[in-house]
Amino acid sequence: MKKIRVSIVEDKQSEREFYAELLFESLKAGALGYLLKSDSPAKVLEAIEDVHAGRSAMSPVAARKICAYFAEIAATPNPLAKLSAQEMRTLELLAKGKTYKEIATSLSIATGTVRTYLSRIYGKLEVTSRGEATALYGRGRSR
Repeated sequence: MKKIRVSIVEDKQSEREFYAELLFESLKAGALGYLLKSDSPAKVLEAIEDVHAGRSAMSPVAARKICAYFAEIAATPNPLAKLSAQEMRTLELLAKGKTYKEIATSLSIATGTVRTYLSRIYGKLEVTSRGEATALYGRGRSR
């Protein structure tokens, strides 16, 4: 038996932000369609048939939300673009869990130079910790 993965929600103006989050969570969890409770029974049936046939079913409102989300991501500059090539290599090694000494050895630089690079990296990325920097690195690399 084939599973049909379609989310159907009520779309109240006051709860739109919640539903936008639910939309993305549903899609990440494997939903192939996303409809509104206000869609007609014929639209719901059509969506089920589409998903069963291997297509996606999306209400126009949901499709607009997805387009707006990706347009916002595209308009937001990647903060990693501010880093030099050597700073990127340093951050990459930091994100892999390397110690300052290991980073220095890998890059053939002094441990003090690693500290200097990391200070510059934190400043450019506007972060204050290793955890924040590596989290931002992970998000920036996935773009």
